[in-house]
Amino acid sequence: ALGIARKVMAAFRGTPLEADMRSALARVAEALEGHVSMDPSALTDRISVLGEDYAPQDPEVWLAAARLAQRRECARMRYRRFDGAVKDYAIEPVHLAAWHGEWYLLANRAGRESLATFAMSRILRIAGTGAIFEPTDPSDIRRSLDERFGIVGGEEMLDVRLRFAPKVAAYVAGRVWHPSQEIVRRRDGSVELRLRTRGWKELVRFVLSWQPDVRVLRPRKLRERVEAKMREALGGRGGGGQ
Repeated sequence: ALGIARKVMAAFRGTPLEADMRSALARVAEALEGHVSMDPSALTDRISVLGEDYAPQDPEVWLAAARLAQRRECARMRYRRFDGAVKDYAIEPVHLAAWHGEWYLLANRAGRESLATFAMSRILRIAGTGAIFEPTDPSDIRRSLDERFGIVGGEEMLDVRLRFAPKVAAYVAGRVWHPSQEIVRRRDGSVELRLRTRGWKELVRFVLSWQPDVRVLRPRKLRERVEAKMREALGGRGGGGQ
């Protein structure tokens, strides 16, 4: 378990926690009683954790954001959006989350009911204002994360139904794509994936990644959004980032 733990620490590379976690694992290993007669690396040389693409982190920014969230301190942040535009934000940092090779800062923003999401690798500067905000209930944060499809949330809850072709049915049915999912098997060998989510951007990308083996049954606006993106791709027009 210790050997594998070393391999799965990749999510923390580039953050101040990386060295601390390695040190903690070393202490645990030293504290184990009994005689060790084999090189620990031999226990895991038949196990690999394949790396995925990831966004390098600025350790100082990461630590500053983590401390602000811990202290519940309001912050001002300069941020590079997905489309490259730079914008200043006044936020209440409440939570850090790792997803698909990136760390994200979840924060309250004035005028928004749901938590805003910022990629931490694109935070150019963040500093506290000294003002303290009211704590966010941890169960609200957990619910917000569970309701999303991916990392980006939204205001509207969507009832989603996707039908996958028989040739990919076994793979789709054998994985957990979302906490709310339900798998319905059809007589023709296809499967229907049903879920409720506030996620929107990743959901569109997910459906596009399964073309031509998936059909959007519900909601209609998801089907229309996917069709529009496919027309853009076939027409050779680049879409604008957000």
